[in-house]
Amino acid sequence: MFLALAPYAKADDENDMYAFCFQRLNNEFASWEEFFELWRSRRCPEASAVLAEGWADQTTLLLTAKWKLLPQLSELAPASSDERAFVLRYIDVTSPGDRLEKLDSLAKEDCPTGLSELCSQIRQRVAAAE
Repeated sequence: MFLALAPYAKADDENDMYAFCFQRLNNEFASWEEFFELWRSRRCPEASAVLAEGWADQTTLLLTAKWKLLPQLSELAPASSDERAFVLRYIDVTSPGDRLEKLDSLAKEDCPTGLSELCSQIRQRVAAAE
Protein backbone atom coordinates (compact mmCIF):
# COMPACT_ATOMS: atom_id res chain seq x y z
CA MET A 1 0.00 0.00 0.00
CA PHE A 2 2.85 2.41 0.80
CA LEU A 3 4.30 1.99 -2.69
CA ALA A 4 1.03 3.08 -4.24
CA LEU A 5 1.30 6.39 -2.37
CA ALA A 6 4.94 7.05 -3.32
CA PRO A 7 4.14 9.08 -6.49
CA TYR A 8 1.91 11.38 -4.47
CA ALA A 9 4.62 11.93 -1.87
CA LYS A 10 7.04 12.85 -4.65
CA ALA A 11 4.51 15.27 -6.14
CA ASP A 12 3.99 16.88 -2.74
CA ASP A 13 7.75 17.27 -2.30
CA GLU A 14 8.02 18.85 -5.74
CA ASN A 15 5.11 21.19 -5.02
CA ASP A 16 6.76 22.20 -1.74
CA MET A 17 10.02 22.87 -3.58
CA TYR A 18 8.28 25.07 -6.15
CA ALA A 19 6.37 26.94 -3.46
CA PHE A 20 9.59 27.61 -1.57
CA CYS A 21 11.45 28.68 -4.71
CA PHE A 22 8.66 30.94 -5.96
CA GLN A 23 8.61 32.66 -2.60
CA ARG A 24 12.39 33.16 -2.55
CA LEU A 25 12.70 34.18 -6.18
CA ASN A 26 9.86 36.70 -5.85
CA ASN A 27 11.53 38.56 -2.99
CA GLU A 28 14.48 40.83 -3.55
CA PHE A 29 17.82 39.53 -2.31
CA ALA A 30 19.71 41.74 0.13
CA SER A 31 23.17 40.66 -1.05
CA TRP A 32 25.09 38.45 -3.44
CA GLU A 33 25.95 36.25 -0.48
CA GLU A 34 22.24 35.56 0.08
CA PHE A 35 21.74 35.00 -3.67
CA PHE A 36 24.57 32.45 -3.88
CA GLU A 37 23.53 30.75 -0.66
CA LEU A 38 20.23 29.84 -2.31
CA TRP A 39 21.92 28.88 -5.59
CA ARG A 40 24.49 26.66 -3.89
CA SER A 41 21.78 24.92 -1.87
CA ARG A 42 20.43 23.51 -5.17
CA ARG A 43 16.94 23.83 -3.71
CA CYS A 44 15.74 25.86 -6.69
CA PRO A 45 17.00 24.13 -9.85
CA GLU A 46 17.51 26.33 -12.84
CA ALA A 47 16.62 23.40 -15.12
CA SER A 48 12.99 24.32 -14.58
CA ALA A 49 12.04 26.96 -17.15
CA VAL A 50 9.78 28.71 -14.66
CA LEU A 51 12.52 28.89 -12.02
CA ALA A 52 15.11 29.91 -14.61
CA GLU A 53 13.02 32.98 -15.35
CA GLY A 54 12.98 33.79 -11.63
CA TRP A 55 16.76 33.46 -11.45
CA ALA A 56 17.11 35.77 -14.46
CA ASP A 57 14.81 38.34 -12.92
CA GLN A 58 16.63 38.29 -9.59
CA THR A 59 20.05 38.45 -11.24
CA THR A 60 19.33 41.65 -13.15
CA LEU A 61 17.33 43.12 -10.29
CA LEU A 62 20.19 42.60 -7.84
CA LEU A 63 22.69 44.00 -10.32
CA THR A 64 20.71 47.16 -11.01
CA ALA A 65 19.17 47.80 -7.59
CA LYS A 66 22.34 47.10 -5.63
CA TRP A 67 25.09 48.07 -8.05
CA LYS A 68 27.28 49.17 -5.14
CA LEU A 69 27.52 45.47 -4.21
CA LEU A 70 29.42 44.67 -7.43
CA PRO A 71 32.69 44.24 -5.48
CA GLN A 72 30.93 41.59 -3.38
CA LEU A 73 29.82 39.83 -6.56
CA SER A 74 33.38 39.92 -7.88
CA GLU A 75 34.71 38.45 -4.65
CA LEU A 76 32.10 35.69 -4.45
CA ALA A 77 32.19 34.93 -8.19
CA PRO A 78 35.77 35.05 -9.50
CA ALA A 79 36.30 35.33 -13.26
CA SER A 80 36.39 31.64 -14.18
CA SER A 81 33.94 30.38 -11.54
CA ASP A 82 30.61 28.63 -12.00
CA GLU A 83 29.10 31.47 -9.96
CA ARG A 84 30.27 34.12 -12.46
CA ALA A 85 29.02 32.04 -15.39
CA PHE A 86 25.65 31.62 -13.66
CA VAL A 87 25.21 35.36 -13.13
CA LEU A 88 26.27 36.28 -16.64
CA ARG A 89 24.06 33.59 -18.20
CA TYR A 90 20.99 35.22 -16.69
CA ILE A 91 21.56 38.63 -18.20
CA ASP A 92 19.38 37.65 -21.12
CA VAL A 93 16.43 38.45 -23.36
CA THR A 94 13.94 37.67 -20.59
CA SER A 95 15.16 40.73 -18.66
CA PRO A 96 13.10 43.91 -18.94
CA GLY A 97 14.53 46.29 -21.53
CA ASP A 98 14.72 49.23 -19.14
CA ARG A 99 16.66 47.10 -16.67
CA LEU A 100 19.11 46.06 -19.40
CA GLU A 101 19.59 49.71 -20.40
CA LYS A 102 20.26 50.70 -16.79
CA LEU A 103 22.67 47.82 -16.36
CA ASP A 104 24.59 48.79 -19.48
CA SER A 105 24.77 52.40 -18.31
CA LEU A 106 26.01 51.39 -14.84
CA ALA A 107 28.64 49.06 -16.27
CA LYS A 108 29.81 51.75 -18.69
CA GLU A 109 29.70 54.85 -16.49
CA ASP A 110 29.93 53.63 -12.88
CA CYS A 111 32.24 50.62 -12.96
CA PRO A 112 34.05 50.27 -9.62
CA THR A 113 37.83 50.47 -9.69
CA GLY A 114 39.43 47.14 -10.49
CA LEU A 115 36.28 45.57 -11.90
CA SER A 116 36.59 46.56 -15.55
CA GLU A 117 36.67 42.92 -16.71
CA LEU A 118 33.40 42.15 -14.93
CA CYS A 119 31.80 45.35 -16.22
CA SER A 120 32.90 44.46 -19.74
CA GLN A 121 31.40 40.99 -19.40
CA ILE A 122 28.14 42.50 -18.18
CA ARG A 123 28.04 44.90 -21.13
CA GLN A 124 28.68 42.05 -23.56
CA ARG A 125 25.77 40.07 -22.11
CA VAL A 126 23.50 43.12 -22.26
CA ALA A 127 24.42 43.68 -25.92
CA ALA A 128 23.67 40.03 -26.70
CA ALA A 129 20.30 40.30 -24.96
CA GLU A 130 19.10 43.41 -26.80
